[in-house]
Amino acid sequence: MTLLCAVTFAFQIVLLELLVKNIEPLFVTSFEILVAFLFTIPFVVFNPPVLLNLTLILSVAFLGIFASFLALQAESVSLRYIDSTEASLIFVLEPVFAYLFSFIIFREVLNLKGIIGAFLIIASMVIIAIYNRE
Repeated sequence: MTLLCAVTFAFQIVLLELLVKNIEPLFVTSFEILVAFLFTIPFVVFNPPVLLNLTLILSVAFLGIFASFLALQAESVSLRYIDSTEASLIFVLEPVFAYLFSFIIFREVLNLKGIIGAFLIIASMVIIAIYNRE
């Protein structure tokens, strides 16, 4: 399943790069969000009802606006200026920063597996950067 996720994520980045060269990034992002919303409807309909409260509504609004729409919009605009290979290298650092910020903000304990994983991600980026220079 992880491999399938990686392949579809790579496909999304390459396809997005091709689309934003000719189509306005705001339109592409809006369409992505609309499709994601439409695919979410069956999960909402076929699951037990959720008690709506202000915290839930604000959380969903925050995630929809900041973690989804604005993040995708930033990705769409940036892919007009950098290629998908460079963008994917930046996205690879996401788990490293999540791990680091969980340590700094929430005082989570860093275990050996996480540290080794972060090191491997950063080392692979350095190797790729060196290889691309040649």
